[in-house]
Amino acid sequence: MLKALIILKQSRHQLLAFFLIALLVSQSAQAASLEESLHQLGTPMVTPRGDMLLLDGRVISMADLRGKVVLVNFWATWCPPCVEELPTIQQAWDHFPRRDFEVLAVALDNETATVTRFLSKFTPKLKFPIVFDGTLEQYRLWNVGGVPTTYIVDRDGNIRYLAVGARNYASRPILKNLSDLMAE
Repeated sequence: MLKALIILKQSRHQLLAFFLIALLVSQSAQAASLEESLHQLGTPMVTPRGDMLLLDGRVISMADLRGKVVLVNFWATWCPPCVEELPTIQQAWDHFPRRDFEVLAVALDNETATVTRFLSKFTPKLKFPIVFDGTLEQYRLWNVGGVPTTYIVDRDGNIRYLAVGARNYASRPILKNLSDLMAE
C-alpha cells in the first residue's frame, strides 16, 4: 500500500511537471505563432470615406492621411489575438517616420472607458492613434468580418494588403512589405 502511495505521489509530480512544461511550450508557441505575412490584393480597393473619432476626441479621415502608408487595424479588448499583436503594431509604428507611415487602431468596444482602462495596462504604452468605433460604423464601412483584421493602405488611399487574424507587424517580411509600399 505504501509503495502504491509513493508511486501515485511520483505520478502526480510527473503529471504536474508535464502540464507545466506543456503550458510553457504552448505560451512560447503562441507568441511565435503570429503570422508574418500579409495577403496582397490582386486589385487594390479604395478606402471608405468618412470621419473617424479618435479616443482623444480628435476627428480624422483617410483623406487626411494621403501621402502616407497607413495600417488600419480593427481590434477589441476582449480579443486575445488582438491584444497579442498590438505591441508588434507599436514596434512597426516606431520603426518608420511619421511623414511616411501611420497607424489607426480601431477599437470595437462599446465604451471609451473600457478601452482607456485597457490601454493603461500596456507597458510600454501604445502611442499610435486609437479610433473609437463603439457604434461599429467603421466596422461596417470597411466590411470587417472579424477581429483582428488589418488593412494596409498605400499613399494614394488604396487598400493593398489584408490580414485576417493576428500578425507580427514587426517581422522582417511585413516591415519589408510596408517599406516597399513607402518606396513607391
